[in-house]
Amino acid sequence: QSRMLDQVIDKFTLLFAPESTSLIAHSMGCVVVGLLQPKNIDKSILLAPPTTSPYKRLVEYFSKRPGSRIDENKESVIERSDGSWTYIPSEFWSEIKTIEPQELYNNLFAKTNLYAVKPLQDQVIINEDYSDLKRLLNEKYIEIDGSHDFHPPHRQKLIDTIGEL
Repeated sequence: QSRMLDQVIDKFTLLFAPESTSLIAHSMGCVVVGLLQPKNIDKSILLAPPTTSPYKRLVEYFSKRPGSRIDENKESVIERSDGSWTYIPSEFWSEIKTIEPQELYNNLFAKTNLYAVKPLQDQVIINEDYSDLKRLLNEKYIEIDGSHDFHPPHRQKLIDTIGEL
């Protein structure tokens, strides 16, 4: 995922030569950005970022989805809430066990103007300790009403918040 993101950023930069580039990531995408530590990004905005290794939470959460199959030795199949399917290679599970998102965010903070937006009614990332992220970001750590995906009626507040950053 991080290699794909890096290729997209490179292509975007080559095609548009922007004066500045902002990157918005959501949930596991925040971890992907943290793993990549992208270059030439002026502002990174993390939406609903996990702060601890997401391995156990992902297995528990996606195992409850009807039709989903988690298999760490083969490709896993996950039914998404919108009815689409995600296919996860076995390598993902072994790699994700070693990831510490907070360390990734600490490193990312040194390279970009970093913000985090936590939804207060997050039904996916529950009971996580955000104190280290709050301490790191200070006023750039923002909490707003909303579910994990910032569904209406809270989506507009998220859009407005991002627009102000």
